[in-house]
Amino acid sequence: MIEEISVDLNKLYANKLKIEDWFILFCLVYDNEEMLMKYITTCGRIETSIFQRLRNSGFIILKDELNILFNEIEVTEQAKNLFNAQNNTVDFEPLFKELLSTYPKSVKRVTGGTRPLHNDLQRCKKLYKSTILSIGLVNKELHQKILLCVQKYYRDHLKDNKQEFMQLLATFLSQRTWEQYLEDVSNIQELPKSQDYDAI
Repeated sequence: MIEEISVDLNKLYANKLKIEDWFILFCLVYDNEEMLMKYITTCGRIETSIFQRLRNSGFIILKDELNILFNEIEVTEQAKNLFNAQNNTVDFEPLFKELLSTYPKSVKRVTGGTRPLHNDLQRCKKLYKSTILSIGLVNKELHQKILLCVQKYYRDHLKDNKQEFMQLLATFLSQRTWEQYLEDVSNIQELPKSQDYDAI
């Protein structure tokens, strides 16, 4: 998880934002619910008036003013402009699709049939975004390493005939299982072209 963020004081002053406003907008723009929840758990709840002020200033759109939920807050272009974030979604989406095409969609069961692995894709997207998106930049190098880790993880299970015990994609991401394989793939520069891990 991201442990630090930077603040553009010129934009902060120009938009008459408070530090907490900036932090909240950062979490919303980069879809980092985990960071915001950690802040609330550690520092206490965020007053409803703060979200209302951000709405009145044109940075967010609230679907429900009385019951404010992270997933129901929409950030505006004005908020994205603070972080020069207009292109991050464009940059991230193809990488997430590449992850989905690399991690097996399903695996065979010894008892017959298949077991799907692509569960809860919305959660997977959030987890992967928080993994490879940091301070507004997509870490494409880390993305490539993770794809290599996925392939190593799959091959190891295939070799031992244990592919049916592979983790669901959401579990693989939330537990950061790929980190166990980083050293193994550290010297590999490119993904092999002859393998297709899109499905069993």
